[in-house]
Amino acid sequence: MGKTIILTTANIQEGTSNTRLVYNFPSGGYTFKNDVITLQSLYQYFSIFNITSSYANNTFTYKWFDGTTYTITIPDGYYEISDINAYIQSVMIASTHYMTNSAGQYVYFLEFVVNVSRYAVQINLYPLSTAIQTLNSYSLPSGATWSVPSSATQVEVNITTTAFGEVLGYAVGTYGNSTYVAGTTPISFLSSEAPQITPYSSIVVSCSLVNNKAIIPSNILASFTPLGTSIGSLFKYEPNMPQYADIDDGQYTQLTIEFRDQLSRQIIIQDPNMLISLYTEKKNIV
Repeated sequence: MGKTIILTTANIQEGTSNTRLVYNFPSGGYTFKNDVITLQSLYQYFSIFNITSSYANNTFTYKWFDGTTYTITIPDGYYEISDINAYIQSVMIASTHYMTNSAGQYVYFLEFVVNVSRYAVQINLYPLSTAIQTLNSYSLPSGATWSVPSSATQVEVNITTTAFGEVLGYAVGTYGNSTYVAGTTPISFLSSEAPQITPYSSIVVSCSLVNNKAIIPSNILASFTPLGTSIGSLFKYEPNMPQYADIDDGQYTQLTIEFRDQLSRQIIIQDPNMLISLYTEKKNIV
């Protein structure tokens, strides 16, 4: 007869971003001999961050009209391109790096947008000069310490890391020129590669009981892809044909389950609510 092992939120090890669970066998331990194990089911709310400091895909710099370079570091979280753009605008508001028009609306000179028809991200850089300011009735925000340039120039964006570049589809480099000539229209840069807003394609589940000599690392129990699941939605893993892995014979006092991405990188699971069902049974020995 097989054995079902259930792990829940209560099994999460503190300080592991909800990615490591520990199950202690009762009565001092459990002995396995000629046994196999499978991940029977998994239920959790999809809350894996795609922009994190551990991925190093959360920072870039820009050069403002005053010639100073500023760094933007995006807090760990789950972002679409529009969310990244909204955060950039919030930083620019805090830094007084914007202007207002005659209607009191904020005017930004840098934006990241999705170009749906080109399957790309587009960086738009809007020029500014005293003539453009006068033409559009722009005003400096209160507290601004920078001056409007006399000649039309634009902000420069510097993609400083490969990881952040991959999110947007850009190579590492500088986008924008120090001098802008052509009127008041923005200069735009399309990403050269398809944006990879989510750096993980699959989640790998490892188990300390597993010793599968055919794969590296040998403790992999299962893998699944959460792509296509909306953030905050319930994700279900219920394989029609469970894959079994060998358990080395011996007595065990505990087992651990750990989640990482397809490159064995640490992930962050924000929502700790989950239910994991493992199933062990004897091998079919002929």
